[in-house]
Amino acid sequence: MRKALVLSLVLVMALASSAFAAVNLSGEFKAEIANDGKDFSSDIKVTPTFTVNIGASSESEGNWSFEAESSLVDSEFKLGKYKLALEDDYFELYFWGNGKELSDKGSALGLISAGKAADDDGNRARLVVDAIEPVELTADFTQDALYVFAEADVIEDVTAGIAYLRKGTSVMDKDATNTIGVYGTGTVDMFTIQGDVAATLGVETEADEDDADAEEDKGLGIALGYAAKISAAVTPEIDVWAEYKGSQDGFVGSDVEKSKISVGATYEETALKVEGSFAQDLAEESNEISASATYRFSDTLGFADLFKSDKYYDNDAPAVGLSAKMVDFEIDNVTLNVASPVVEDLIWARAEAKYVPTTVEADEDDEEAETETAHNFELGAYGYIKATEKLTVEPSVEYKTANSVLTLKGAAGYKIGSSDTTLNLEVAKNFYPEDAEKVDSVERIKASVTVEF
Repeated sequence: MRKALVLSLVLVMALASSAFAAVNLSGEFKAEIANDGKDFSSDIKVTPTFTVNIGASSESEGNWSFEAESSLVDSEFKLGKYKLALEDDYFELYFWGNGKELSDKGSALGLISAGKAADDDGNRARLVVDAIEPVELTADFTQDALYVFAEADVIEDVTAGIAYLRKGTSVMDKDATNTIGVYGTGTVDMFTIQGDVAATLGVETEADEDDADAEEDKGLGIALGYAAKISAAVTPEIDVWAEYKGSQDGFVGSDVEKSKISVGATYEETALKVEGSFAQDLAEESNEISASATYRFSDTLGFADLFKSDKYYDNDAPAVGLSAKMVDFEIDNVTLNVASPVVEDLIWARAEAKYVPTTVEADEDDEEAETETAHNFELGAYGYIKATEKLTVEPSVEYKTANSVLTLKGAAGYKIGSSDTTLNLEVAKNFYPEDAEKVDSVERIKASVTVEF
């Protein structure tokens, strides 16, 4: 396998002068020394990770491009994520796999949908033909399915399409199912209306014992999936939507509930974002309510990044967020997040408090025992200290009232020389009562460095 990689690299370089406009080689080497993370006295091992990234494209812009990564695993190079793109005036052809992502392709509300990611050990292919105006044809192949979409802009602000799915243990399997659907999206003033209907053909149906001809009709039924959504941009700040999805037994497509209605709204301005939604599963007789509000004193970071562990220290002003979720009108969780610079360009802090009630089942052997609710809290405090231009320190403490688990962690990063290559060190330990149940011990010490080239 190593010889194969070397030969491949030689071939790439040999062809570069005649066929490629550019060949890019990059990669990284990571060395890590760590224990097993459960006991400080466990053996410490050194683990190297080596990854090579190859990128190439044709001499003429837009003809084709290729990118792939290869990692050293057990002394052999293994092909990782890859993508080959072929582009012509009349079509585009893609091959990708091993966890690589391309783009999602599906019907308006996803009743028939080919995801963007290939399985970690799978391969995908997609053909897009846009030469037949105004129709765009897409055929997508996965390990066990074939998707076909024909889509066109019928009139201004109205798009319609037909979708087909064949799925089984393999595409050519005689027992593979066939699903066909139609869908559309239209915009009128502030409203966007979407519709999606699909039918799985040849679904086995129950024979009517009182009908002598029923057995002959067995297997000739269809199972429907259906969805509709209307959304409206009421003002530049306010969006609202309502959606219904349903399916019959035997429908083969994306996972769709038997009957579910959802509504939601979003309010967003520069400093404030508020979201809320309600979903009622009519078949399961269950519901879910979620709501969140986030306020920021600066728009340096997007709302989605304000409290991320690797982003919050890029902010230059405080931010606070509150979210809650209820299931069947009972609290599932409530979370409060706060992040803020403490000393400008030097120290940042983040805190999280989460309320997670859990149901404690009554003892079956005790007739008088009743089901109770345990009021559990999960608390965390995190810091980021830029001690010098080369040294950063990240202390943290977490506490969970369930089993009284306290976790202390310290991490540090030191930049080597004048580069961005960083030597990282992490030490962590948790503390809990001896009689605590279902708690995994944490006693971790780890050092690592990653060199990119």
